[in-house]
Amino acid sequence: MSKYLDAAYAILQDAGGPLTADDMVKRALKAGLITTKGSTPAATMGSMLYTDIARGSSRFAKHDRGLFKLSGSAPPDKGGGGGGGAGEGGDNEEIIESHEKDHQRRIGAAGEYRVMSELLLRGYDVDHVTIDSGIDIRATKKGHVYQIQVKTATERKGDKRYITTIKKESFEKVGGPLLYYVFVLRDRRNGIRYAVISNKEMKAQIKNKNITENKAGYQVSFSISEGSLFLRKENVDRILNDWDLG
Repeated sequence: MSKYLDAAYAILQDAGGPLTADDMVKRALKAGLITTKGSTPAATMGSMLYTDIARGSSRFAKHDRGLFKLSGSAPPDKGGGGGGGAGEGGDNEEIIESHEKDHQRRIGAAGEYRVMSELLLRGYDVDHVTIDSGIDIRATKKGHVYQIQVKTATERKGDKRYITTIKKESFEKVGGPLLYYVFVLRDRRNGIRYAVISNKEMKAQIKNKNITENKAGYQVSFSISEGSLFLRKENVDRILNDWDLG
């Protein structure tokens, strides 16, 4: 039986009401019910819960978007043959973690090709940079060569923010006035939006703390309210779909 599902069952029993996968992971880690080396334990928990529910006769049920509750079914016998042992649970976690990483790589690649398409339609010649040097795309127009890093973020279910991180070493490796960051904001209801930020603007936003620094690098957090784009609390409609580089 998966240690994640056992932890989720214990946490939901204690909570007495629905919780998100992220909330369950935070409580389980604090209580010492799980340990993980993975970078996305909440995604692992969510995947395991959805998979378990889809199999039927689950201890869990979907309550609302992103929320889980207990189904009322009794927990399976840990000594029986249906759930698997602790080693199997660990294997399942590694498999799901691997699937999550592959999925994220595919989302990132899809974002890069979307940006290339947008640039081509606007008259730029584009090259996809295959070697990771902090640059994903080179775009040429009227003799100017622009360097572009693409970051793709999906709207989070809990707070409806779009959050991504730029590694500090990657940010410091490249620079100059012709460097741009394009953030591909994925919203399943309203499609795709693009936030296009120059290197100069990035540095200014880091200085005024609208882009914050943490151990992973520089965290960029967008949100959309009443059709307007915000970088933390600042309205940045000026960079929404602004493809006029230079």
